[in-house]
Amino acid sequence: MVVSAHPLASDIGIAILKKGGNASDATVAVQFALAVVYPSAGNIGGGGFFVYRSNNGSYSTLDFREKAPISAYRDMYLDSNDKVIKNLSLYSHKAVGVPGTVDGMFEIHQKYGKLKWEDLIQPSINLAENGFVLTLRESKNLKFL
Repeated sequence: MVVSAHPLASDIGIAILKKGGNASDATVAVQFALAVVYPSAGNIGGGGFFVYRSNNGSYSTLDFREKAPISAYRDMYLDSNDKVIKNLSLYSHKAVGVPGTVDGMFEIHQKYGKLKWEDLIQPSINLAENGFVLTLRESKNLKFL
């Protein structure tokens, strides 16, 4: 079974399973598909967590959340009087984090995947190159941009 926020992404996950891939392979394929078909929910500019439990009971986790840039420092949102500079942490170049999604997907693939990386990302490349029909929700979201 594959469940995601978009039917095309779920279909890709199912196809990966039918091709002999495992749940980790489907996870990677679905994540990249969501980045194409539902970018507000499945973007590659963010990060996340992966919780894995095998059928023999072993388990592990992976944290691939966004990280602060290497130039970040503790007081970077304070002025010379140690007062918070309003909105600097929200609406400036200093508000960004280094995305972890792509690295997380690659690590999941390396540790747990069965299929080749190319097999996992090609369906998303096909969607991006060939296009797809927007859902009503996505068309409404784009209308307001």
